[in-house]
Amino acid sequence: ACSEARGRFWLFTDDDCRFYPHWLDRYKEALEADPLLGLVGGPDVLEDGASGFDRALDYVLRSPLVRGRSAVLPGRRLVKHYPKLYNMGIPRRAALDISRARKEEAARSGETGKLAVFDESLKVHEDVDLGRRIEQSGRRIEFSNRVGVKHYRDTNWSSYLIRNFRLGQACRTLGVHRFAQTMLALLVLVMGTCLAAGLMFGTLGGIVFFFPCVYALLLVPSALLGSLRTQSLGALFRIPALLAGLHFSRGLGYMVPSLRLFRSP
Repeated sequence: ACSEARGRFWLFTDDDCRFYPHWLDRYKEALEADPLLGLVGGPDVLEDGASGFDRALDYVLRSPLVRGRSAVLPGRRLVKHYPKLYNMGIPRRAALDISRARKEEAARSGETGKLAVFDESLKVHEDVDLGRRIEQSGRRIEFSNRVGVKHYRDTNWSSYLIRNFRLGQACRTLGVHRFAQTMLALLVLVMGTCLAAGLMFGTLGGIVFFFPCVYALLLVPSALLGSLRTQSLGALFRIPALLAGLHFSRGLGYMVPSLRLFRSP
């Protein structure tokens, strides 16, 4: 699609998004406002009538336990987070500059490079990779609340865990979010060690289960607050399970970045 597009501005979204009035106009205004702007993105708002699982998932994906400082900082710019592929726009000129740079780099290494905006070898985080390369080219990235979309995430438990495993792999490959992913990998190692020790040495159960209990207690405030915000009693159980699933699957993926356990859909 990128190789065929001829418009001045390219917008990307998902097939499960709905748009507010003047969405296109606001993107045009944002992209025309600054010649050094290389990427603009906006928030996604959960679609109306979402299920309890979707509301809990939406809360988890915006939680400080997932997004870090950027989840609580005010303003237009998110710290260490890039606009997501389901709602972002780039000038065609910036996209072509990035593509040419990749093609020239491939040619220097003796490979036959093709004009490609995204790294198609990535299963996930291709938007993060694009954002990094745009920043490295000297262009700016902006996050604007004026270009939001409504988003329905069509997912379930298995696809959620597999995707987060792949996100951990991609973070290792791209070298992004290193501190956070390293902490998650350590969490997996510590919890796995505690579980193994508890099973092997029953008399030490009270000691080895100290860390799992502390981790579980850290999830309680998110569960209570999420239940209030989503107005769902089921969120008391879904939110801790979703957070733990995300933490452990990403940590495991970060530890085994080259392991291809799942085929692409």
